[in-house]
Amino acid sequence: MKLYGRSFSGNCHKIRLLLSALHLDTQRQEVSKQDQQEAWFKELSPVAQVPVLEDQGNIVYDSLAIMEYLANQYDLEGQWLPKAPADRSKVMSWLGYVSSTVQTGLAGVYLVDFFKVPLDRAYAEKVALSSLSLLEQSLQNRPWLVGDQPSLADIAAYPYVERLQKTKLDYLDKPKITQWVNRIQAADWYVE
Repeated sequence: MKLYGRSFSGNCHKIRLLLSALHLDTQRQEVSKQDQQEAWFKELSPVAQVPVLEDQGNIVYDSLAIMEYLANQYDLEGQWLPKAPADRSKVMSWLGYVSSTVQTGLAGVYLVDFFKVPLDRAYAEKVALSSLSLLEQSLQNRPWLVGDQPSLADIAAYPYVERLQKTKLDYLDKPKITQWVNRIQAADWYVE
């Protein structure tokens, strides 16, 4: 198994967390922005984006597709992506929300503050604050975003929340998010 990605990418971090949680050994190949435009990489990822996973002759690109592939292929008990339709739909709803809204806000703030990417910082912060409020509210009566054990929802959201520590916006005034981050970082499957 081989993972193509960048160490600072939130999308790649999600995959590293899940690979660790599933106890899967993976060869990693760092891919630069320049590499992404090369023909060899576009053969792996027609959209020229990381991450890309190569597993047993299968090429999977897009972090959500990779997470679903790994869960379906290797999470036989259904901890990370539950088998029961009602629980599975809750995880899938979070994955959609993270992909559209959390990533836009929290990753947007991170890209502006840390990498000086010219994005609309005010809009990203507004979306980020709304996302943090929803995360805090969702964690009020449970330790994880969906139920009593971690799922793909937690793995998908975590990298963007964690990266806020490197920006001018943080989550330290949100005690439930802070506890959630600490639980993830204390987990035996946690990796940087």
